Amino acid sequence: MKRIALIGSLVGFVLGILVARPHPLPNAISSSGNDSLQLPHQHYFLGGWEVATNDIQEDRTYKKGKAVVYNYYLLDSSFFVSEFRQLNDSGTVVYKGLSLSTSFKDSTLTYWLMPYSDTFSKLIMNKDGTAKGAGTDPYGTFIERSYHRSFTPNSYQWIMDRSYDGGKHWIKGFSTLHYRRL
Repeated sequence: MKRIALIGSLVGFVLGILVARPHPLPNAISSSGNDSLQLPHQHYFLGGWEVATNDIQEDRTYKKGKAVVYNYYLLDSSFFVSEFRQLNDSGTVVYKGLSLSTSFKDSTLTYWLMPYSDTFSKLIMNKDGTAKGAGTDPYGTFIERSYHRSFTPNSYQWIMDRSYDGGKHWIKGFSTLHYRRL
């Protein structure tokens, strides 16, 4: 179940970095935080981030953790790459994942993959910051939805809900990530 919780966290992060806009949104980031659904320009998400994670576990309790994320462009900015590394208490990497995204006129398509696993997610993010996706993990097929909030110049939050029964029942806050720029 730890792997599923981490997957949820990673998928959420991926969604957070994927919206491309031709120009930055000047009001999307404020020093006091902004809960609007407009995301900052994709460039905002470049670089390194320290992440405080809070993910649901198999027994339906939540576990806090930490991760580091590095985001960059690939192939002349045609793709946006996000590398996620979950850390244990001593700072050793215990889990890795990668997302690859490309943007279209009104949305961004993202694939989330983990090494040595058949677990994956396919996500579509809208320019308003909401996202929906589907995938598979050791517990079966799922759908998910996520959103961003509380943007400041050096931090933001991402929240993801997940359903394993086609949306009849949702696990709200399946994963919550708090990003702080390195």
